[in-house]
Amino acid sequence: MQVTQCVWLFLIGVTVAAGAFASQSVAQQRTLSQTTECALVPDARIALFDEEHLGNQPAWLSAIKAANRGHEVVAGDGYVLIIRQFRDDSTAVDAAQFLKVTLAVESVNLEIDEDEAMLVPVVDGYYVHGGVGFIHKGQYWQAQRPLSEISIRRIEDVLNVTLHATFSARFVATGESKQLTLDVTCDAPVKTVGVLTPWEGKPGASWESFAPREQQH
Repeated sequence: MQVTQCVWLFLIGVTVAAGAFASQSVAQQRTLSQTTECALVPDARIALFDEEHLGNQPAWLSAIKAANRGHEVVAGDGYVLIIRQFRDDSTAVDAAQFLKVTLAVESVNLEIDEDEAMLVPVVDGYYVHGGVGFIHKGQYWQAQRPLSEISIRRIEDVLNVTLHATFSARFVATGESKQLTLDVTCDAPVKTVGVLTPWEGKPGASWESFAPREQQH
């Protein structure tokens, strides 16, 4: 999997949000435990929960549902690209950070020739990243429609996806807006809706929606 640009994306995102999260030294950043995952899900769509019902739930559940808005995937007639990144700095308490990008895209030709590239329009999309331990305080960045298209290329037997965009995101706790840059290149194997985990997009927001299974304690 090619994830170099995606790794730097997360470090850039943390720098942008430095006013909200505890600062880290360069030495600490180099010791991060980090995982990146991309996947293309056919016969799928993004599911949005009903915001009107948030007030009828416990505050913690309303908070995680709000943070996970736009990142649940159900059966549909389109394609959804998911990008997930998780990092944990064991030198600090509650240092785990998450990043989720979920994009509904137009029809994708899964049989494109090797080294052939195609631009695929984004129909809808959602971006969120922040601290896992501070979701209930709104300490995360969130955006809708962060980009208008993605590039897909077949390299051997794998689809390779490239995303590049500059977009406006909102820091939920304060309402502050800033321009962020999304610059990602990764291999995106095809997955079906039925095998997705909560972290990847299985419906039903919970704390499991913000970390891969191997990172949950």
